Amino acid sequence: MSEETPNLGLPYIMPSQAQKHVTHNEAIRALDALLQIGVIARDLDEPPADPQEGDRYIVAEGATESWAGKDGWLAAFQDGDWAFYQPKAGWIAFVGSENALVVHDGETWQAMPLQLAAEQLQMVDGLGINASYDATNRLAVSSPFSLFNHEGAGHQVKINKNQASDTASVLFQTNWSGRAEFGTTGDDNFHVKVSANGSSWTEAIRINCSNGAVAIGGINPAQKLHVRGGRMRLEHDDSPAGIQIHRYQSGNYGAAPWKGFLIAVEASSSGNGRLVIGDYGSQVTGTATPRLAVENDGSIAPGADDAQSLGTATSRWAQIFAASATISTSDESEKQDIGPVPDEWLDAWGDVEWVRYRARDAVQAKGNVARWHVGLVAQRVRDCFAARGLDAFELGLLCYDECETEEDGGSGPSSDRPQRRAGRYGIRYEEALALEAAWQRRELRRIMVRFQPDE
Repeated sequence: MSEETPNLGLPYIMPSQAQKHVTHNEAIRALDALLQIGVIARDLDEPPADPQEGDRYIVAEGATESWAGKDGWLAAFQDGDWAFYQPKAGWIAFVGSENALVVHDGETWQAMPLQLAAEQLQMVDGLGINASYDATNRLAVSSPFSLFNHEGAGHQVKINKNQASDTASVLFQTNWSGRAEFGTTGDDNFHVKVSANGSSWTEAIRINCSNGAVAIGGINPAQKLHVRGGRMRLEHDDSPAGIQIHRYQSGNYGAAPWKGFLIAVEASSSGNGRLVIGDYGSQVTGTATPRLAVENDGSIAPGADDAQSLGTATSRWAQIFAASATISTSDESEKQDIGPVPDEWLDAWGDVEWVRYRARDAVQAKGNVARWHVGLVAQRVRDCFAARGLDAFELGLLCYDECETEEDGGSGPSSDRPQRRAGRYGIRYEEALALEAAWQRRELRRIMVRFQPDE
């Protein structure tokens, strides 16, 4: 039979042993040192100068004096002298100077692994990892990196707040002064804010929680993308930098769009790309057909030569202000069938009367103060030519365009008002005046011949 216990090495009282109280007291003294181990420190390599009865230490490496050769042992000041106990794997001690638990692994004392005290981490007041927590920051981590890993599937980091007016956010600081923050701050919308000094903040982005609309400039978004303040800038190196706009059929984004447009700065090797509005048609990608361009010198040009109109029969410009008159191409190389104006045309034109008139919409808006105009009535031009068996539409001066107009009495948005197919006549006045000049020239020539004296 062994003379001491296998774990703590406590002495047994042997049969017929004399002075049994001595052995018993040694065991009691050892239990006093080894149960509920709480040491003052573990960084001393020599005995303290004035130990108190019952003081316990874990002897540091390189110990000297009466502690020499007892590195890592438990030293207990008992009965006026130091008693030493060699630790075994699994012994746990509380180090008062560190406010920490340590465990012996069979060779040395180690900081208590958290998994050994997992149940103690439930409902704790705080936790500091290489840092100290406080009443506000109850989880404090001081580390170059932090890793949140999956456990075989996805992973979420959740920040929950009590009510909408509270804040749930991530704050970025420089030397403990805020510089950027994102989250649901003060409401349930998502905010991104920045600061140069930690006290004055500028909201950069706000995303509406109800519809996903995005605002830039510290405002509530009124549209899917709402920008307030300053300028917007798009850049690209060697391709057009622009914005694509597509119209789809009621949420059917998998189908081809009804229509697509591009507003972009055209790429140019000279670095002087022009601003272009292009038409994608029903495609989403590819090359857009240019429709309008702002040239480098500021002039506005159509996307292609002699292919587009300015306005339509139902979308007319009210006024055109210009420093000089329009220029119409009159190059002989682009004309054929050149000849004199037929007399039958001039005869029919002579039947056309120039009239004065007032525009109906002007009278409706201004009443009797609406101004008078001098000009032609297209239908009367048509009728004068028809009376002589001619079709005025064979001349470029008379136009007719099919269009949709609102019926009288419509109310509400224009898209809801009843529409009817109708037509609108028009006159090209530059051609009408040219024909007027040709007719007057002929008439003047006839007068001159009539009054020319006989030779």
